[in-house]
Amino acid sequence: MKNDPLRVTVRCPMHGCPWRVHASHLQDGVTFQVKTMNAKHTCNHMKKVDIKMASSTWICDKILDNVKSNAKKSIADFQRDLEKKFNIKVPYHRVWATQEMALEKIHGKIEDSYKQIPDLHNQLLKHNPGSVVNTGFLVGCRPVIGVDSCHLKGKYKGVLLAATSIDGNHGIFPLAYAVCEEESAETWTWFLEF
Repeated sequence: MKNDPLRVTVRCPMHGCPWRVHASHLQDGVTFQVKTMNAKHTCNHMKKVDIKMASSTWICDKILDNVKSNAKKSIADFQRDLEKKFNIKVPYHRVWATQEMALEKIHGKIEDSYKQIPDLHNQLLKHNPGSVVNTGFLVGCRPVIGVDSCHLKGKYKGVLLAATSIDGNHGIFPLAYAVCEEESAETWTWFLEF
């Protein structure tokens, strides 16, 4: 590469590649004009580039159908697909954010799911009069109750507390569950007394 106040020459850094651009100043002293250009690369130097302009919105549009059909696909797999199909290298964090955006488009916002819990409760009572938990546990389960918790990952975190039993077919019979902000003696006391 040559660069001085009057002219600029840029060449491909790969030995033997003919790609070259030469430009020089015009009379106004501000504008450069390309005088010669060989735009053909014969090397692999420019095959894979990190496209900073590949926005999350653009990527989301490209991977949305793939996320719908395979939600468990890894971020690395999406990166490989984008590189293969569009010849671009997209950073891991951008693909992760895009996958989250696609999942939100498909399933809706996480906070909206929490708003549906009262409706779920009403539907369970409507379709299971007298509550399956009240009768099912007493009639068909072993007299053992297991309690456990699971830390939730994602935007809202929290802890899922659950109480289960074993039914006559050796299957897990859910008795109760609750989502709490943290796992503590206070939240377990509240859950078990409820």
